[in-house]
Amino acid sequence: MSLHRLIYKSVSKHPLSSDFLKSLEEISKKNNAALDVTGILLGTNASFLQVLEGEESNVNRIYNKICRDSRHADIELISYRQISQREFSEWSMKCLSVGIMGRIVTEQLKKKYGERNSDLIIPTDGDKAFALLFDLAFFQKSGDLLQ
Repeated sequence: MSLHRLIYKSVSKHPLSSDFLKSLEEISKKNNAALDVTGILLGTNASFLQVLEGEESNVNRIYNKICRDSRHADIELISYRQISQREFSEWSMKCLSVGIMGRIVTEQLKKKYGERNSDLIIPTDGDKAFALLFDLAFFQKSGDLLQ
């Protein structure tokens, strides 16, 4: 088995409301769990940043499905690499929104990764994108996400 990590960003064709993200999370949890793929998705005002981890063919299958999904536009593959272990194994999918994060966390992330038009900048560098998602997972696990 060959574990891989894929990170992409895209523009949402729909407003990223809490209800929309909850629905997306529930569907993704089922689909990803069936393929033993784990990950986390960040929704900003208009963009997605997502990491998928799992067996190479299963990660590719989900990514190809995302590329055909009408909810996404301007999909950009940021990073794709073989890994020795998962970093997001706690979730078959976890959807997080900048809109529901606490002010302190949001300001910390904007300070570290930048902001444009009051929105968190999604990095296009693979290492920085991974670091942002890793930071989000840390805040989520520690219970500090809403501060």
